Amino acid sequence: MRLPRIQFSIAGAALIGLLIAGCSGTGPTRPGTTDAGWQSLTLTAGGSDDVLTVWGDGTLRYTEAGAPSTREGVVSAARMASLRDAVERAELLPLEAVAEPGKSPGEAPAAGRIELVRDGVLLGLVWESLDQLTPHQRALADELEAVRRQAAGDGAESVETIPTASLLRGYDARVSGPAAILVRNGDALLNLIRTQLGGRVVALPAIDFDREMVIAVFAGPDVRPGSAVQVDVAVSRTVGGYLQVPVTVYEPATECPGLTGRSPFDLVRLRRMDLEIFFLWDKILTSCP
Repeated sequence: MRLPRIQFSIAGAALIGLLIAGCSGTGPTRPGTTDAGWQSLTLTAGGSDDVLTVWGDGTLRYTEAGAPSTREGVVSAARMASLRDAVERAELLPLEAVAEPGKSPGEAPAAGRIELVRDGVLLGLVWESLDQLTPHQRALADELEAVRRQAAGDGAESVETIPTASLLRGYDARVSGPAAILVRNGDALLNLIRTQLGGRVVALPAIDFDREMVIAVFAGPDVRPGSAVQVDVAVSRTVGGYLQVPVTVYEPATECPGLTGRSPFDLVRLRRMDLEIFFLWDKILTSCP
């Protein structure tokens, strides 16, 4: 049984903490929690299969015409605020009311189409030429086009998949709750082993911290026996300049007995990147051990 995705806030959250080890200044944080007031906002370009969808929580999916796969990411909080304001000013109408003469409401026009789902109602715009749009409608189209260009890989904030490599995984870390630690140098890694891992003797490969960094995640002690936590085999550089790190907690179902009082943990290495980090936490329920 798979639970709905749980997105834990990183900065100042009670449920999970992000500790930055071995770096100065402000550390990476997750973009602020977003509620745009809509379920989805979609731009379809040129009546093709080139489709960008931005959900109300700031996540996105982009399918480029002719590309073999989709791209996923996170829109920056500032961009989401701009999109929210542009949507309100655009005064979108029920999509059936703005369909082109001679075309069905579901048929994409030659130039572009915007669809907004809010409270189960489909609103939108269709156009053959941007000159047909009001200034506020044009502003919304321009905002979405800027996000689409980033998701397509244009400019410095291109979407990129970055592989991770497992370093160490176990089940008895010393933490008070769910946590994530970003390690940027060898001293910080040794400190993590002494504190969170209880000073155990471990054999780790050499890590070049000029080129690499380490991420450690902890499920926390309030999990049932047989639980585990794992960073995904790949993380993503996303739209808005974030590093999205998927983390999955595997835990036996609620009918399984007891709590362990010990925290599962996972350490991975990956290419060093100075980006804000968005940890995307999932939980999957498993059978009793």
